[in-house]
Amino acid sequence: MCCPRDYKYDHHLVRYIKNFEAENNTNITSSYKLSLGKEGEAAYFLSLESLSPKLQKKFINYRLETLKTNDKSVINHLKNPITLQQALQPWKNRTLNNLIKI
Repeated sequence: MCCPRDYKYDHHLVRYIKNFEAENNTNITSSYKLSLGKEGEAAYFLSLESLSPKLQKKFINYRLETLKTNDKSVINHLKNPITLQQALQPWKNRTLNNLIKI
């Protein structure tokens, strides 16, 4: 066996989005993925502006519950949304053109 189980893969974001949309009869209209590695590593960017403030909060809180994480950076990213331009800054050679619509 090479690697420990990837808990985040077990609770993949795309599956979570589809389930959330179905359960709440809504659509998250802008979702993007930035591929970062050869083994499927990626950063995901979502616009929750099409959701009511109540559904936005529900989406974030339920996602934190599914991840069962105490990772402060994950919690901070979920609770303090930023623009796509700001999110891409750490990857200086990446632009909006590198994003894949999901």
